[in-house]
Amino acid sequence: MHPELWSHETADLNAELCRIERSLEALEAELANVQQGLRDLYRSRIWQVLRWVGGGILRLMLLWSRVRSALFAACGGYSRPHPHRDGVAPLTHQPSPVVHDTSKTMNVITSSTLSDSKPRIAIICQPEYFAWLYETDLDELYEVRTFRMVYSMSVEDYQPLVDYAADLNIFFRGEFVPNGLREKLRGKCINLSSEPFPSFHKGRLNYSLDSLNRLRSFLGCLDKGFDYIFHYDAASLPVLEKIGVHLSGAFYFPIATKVYKPSAASGKKFDFLFTGRSTEHREQLFGRLKHHYEFLHIVHGIFGRDLMPYIHQSRILLNAHVENEISFEPRIQLYLACGAFVLSEEISENPFFDPGIHYVQFEGEPDLFEKAKYYLQHEEERARIAEAGRARTLECLSADRCFDDLIRNVLDDKFEKPSSRVRDEYLEILELCATYPNQEFDHLLDYFHVAL
Repeated sequence: MHPELWSHETADLNAELCRIERSLEALEAELANVQQGLRDLYRSRIWQVLRWVGGGILRLMLLWSRVRSALFAACGGYSRPHPHRDGVAPLTHQPSPVVHDTSKTMNVITSSTLSDSKPRIAIICQPEYFAWLYETDLDELYEVRTFRMVYSMSVEDYQPLVDYAADLNIFFRGEFVPNGLREKLRGKCINLSSEPFPSFHKGRLNYSLDSLNRLRSFLGCLDKGFDYIFHYDAASLPVLEKIGVHLSGAFYFPIATKVYKPSAASGKKFDFLFTGRSTEHREQLFGRLKHHYEFLHIVHGIFGRDLMPYIHQSRILLNAHVENEISFEPRIQLYLACGAFVLSEEISENPFFDPGIHYVQFEGEPDLFEKAKYYLQHEEERARIAEAGRARTLECLSADRCFDDLIRNVLDDKFEKPSSRVRDEYLEILELCATYPNQEFDHLLDYFHVAL
């Protein structure tokens, strides 16, 4: 090797070893803190010790992760490029212009062949929860068949799907797909993630035990062999990236706007309608409205087309989160597609809907009650905002256009492949802070913010 190159390599290795040495020194310091905490335990300083020991253990995990990464890099290991640090284009909800190698896939259909044949599309889901995203809106473009998913199904139970031999298999809740199914399917397979996860909104980290539990469940889909994985809310992608989960992008759920639309009937039977399970947070918001007005709350059992008459018969449609945690519920675009006026909690930042233009936003129960009372008395304002919301939904979230774009880009491999190396220590920090929200563990979030 040329002496100058050798000197550069030696300098780089020495620098890496110095960084490792500093990390090991930090590890020793943290071990000393933990030992001090254990000594204090015998002096009955229980709360202080729990905080020191808990924080020390988590810091040790973080430091060990950094040392491990440094050792891996020093030994010539490979790590996936960081989108901002290494000059790689950051992940967005738009398809990547890079065409990936498809030599290992069995599907030979591409968008250039769509004019010659109707590709077979299989949609695997619980239709009562997801059929309203597409219904019959894709039938002119593709041969579409829906296959019911039950979470306890085995590979053998999916034989009708295997026999259908679709060119593209679209799964919802792919974490419940049995291992071994992917190898039996001829076409490409994608997973559309539909559950709320921790997210960033206006610089603030939003999370709860509910969204963390859903995220934990979702991680089960990462080893199922999906060619592409998308999440429905782009606000969660930065959090996923920093816990080591790289998805193909965001796919905001569209609506079958040829099916879900306003009704010519003008009669209104209910003042308010909300569809979704009852939680403590929601009942705190809805309590007074349920007492003073005609309030219809459909928890379960009425879905899709059967739900439309109730939407049409209601003056105001409500959207509220499961917990006091900002997210973006797809029920909003369903309501708007049906021509309804929507009153919603603050939702994740998105490129489609603006409060005060396409829907009305409320903050807390007193604000909800006052705005509900006001808009019940101002029908023309309700109608104007509802029409703007429906027009925006038709423009941006029609099923035929959105799914057609997705399918064509998937068949042409224009999205990034999913990859993962889960950083469990960051999830554990969030779970600890969510479990004990008022017990001074928030200082541990400093490590999560630094990572982000």
